[in-house]
Amino acid sequence: MSDLLTRVDQTPVDELPVLIDEVVERAASLPRITSVPLLTQLIQRIKDDESLLQRCLEKLTPHASTFEEQVSQVRETLATKLEAEQAYLEAARVLQGLSLESGQRQISDDYKLRTYIRIVRCLLEEDEAVDADTYLSRATALMHTQAGKEDPELQLHFKLSQARVLDAKRKFQEASQRYIELADNDLVAPEEQLKCIEAAIACAVLAPAGKQRSRTLRTLFRDARHARTNPVSAKVLEKMHLQRLITQADVSEFEQTLRPQQSALVPDAAGSMTTLLARAVTEHNIIALSHVYENILLSRLPQLLGVPHAERIVREMIVAGRLRAVIDQVDGVLFLLDQSDAADDGAEDEELTAEAGTTMLQADSGVVEDNAATKLATTNARRPAEAFDTRVTTIIQAVEQLSTDLRLVMT
Repeated sequence: MSDLLTRVDQTPVDELPVLIDEVVERAASLPRITSVPLLTQLIQRIKDDESLLQRCLEKLTPHASTFEEQVSQVRETLATKLEAEQAYLEAARVLQGLSLESGQRQISDDYKLRTYIRIVRCLLEEDEAVDADTYLSRATALMHTQAGKEDPELQLHFKLSQARVLDAKRKFQEASQRYIELADNDLVAPEEQLKCIEAAIACAVLAPAGKQRSRTLRTLFRDARHARTNPVSAKVLEKMHLQRLITQADVSEFEQTLRPQQSALVPDAAGSMTTLLARAVTEHNIIALSHVYENILLSRLPQLLGVPHAERIVREMIVAGRLRAVIDQVDGVLFLLDQSDAADDGAEDEELTAEAGTTMLQADSGVVEDNAATKLATTNARRPAEAFDTRVTTIIQAVEQLSTDLRLVMT
């Protein structure tokens, strides 16, 4: 035994692989009172060499039930080395092999929590959102522990992991809210706060149009720090909040600021593939038009919005409750109602409404040529009209009556 301990300290590095095999083999046949100190000394000797740690882990794994604590020590040390080399996926796989539900040794909830968050952070660095979500759920269940309640840094890492997982799962509205919370955290450095603001803007832009997104856009726009972010992000945020039309040039510029998973292709209303950003911008432009016009010819919608299946997108938004409108298929007209229930009231401040009505069509000439041309293409600019209100009311009543008749027939 003493001979082995001496050799562990004195063996040249190039001979250590053979020594590892010998020490592990001998340790398996020795009493724990002697084998544990021997393995601990061996691990201490090879802690700075990734290949030797890999070899040691490979040899110890078959004896994990006997040397569970030593195997965990090797895994943690190896994971630290891999993280330093930015091999995050390998580090996550090594940490995932840790036995955290062992009956042989007592493992605190704090240790489990820190390990789960560490695994989540490594997986997110490699965009492994599905696996990260699994371990984040485990971490969430342990946030009631002392560390979860009292360690501000651990709480910060948890909230950042939450935001990134929601972002990766395309729950952009919730992700944007988490990024905003992080940007307001005093523990986050000012330059990191700006990154959180940029991430929040990206997620808010990609979120489905509606009341919640309008509130988020208002919060971000009223935060003075948004002016210090990427100029493209700040411009798109301003246009969305002021209900201005967003041009294809804006889309192309903003797309360059997105991460790969945020630029993924998704099916559109017609079943063809489009980007998340293009879909979000189309929905925004529809709502932007609703703040200027009461009705628009359906045949004109594709040209105004720059998409061939604009009517289908409008139908989806109406069904989802994100756009208050009525489609008259007979006359081929889209009637746009008051959007105060579909969008947040705060987005319709007097100063913004005036600017949206007078500037939007002029500033975004790439989408709508000019006011005169647009008024010719559409039926009427937004103004009070008793006939219009009466017609819309009649259509709504007819739909309600039809629904009642159908229910009676079915019963």
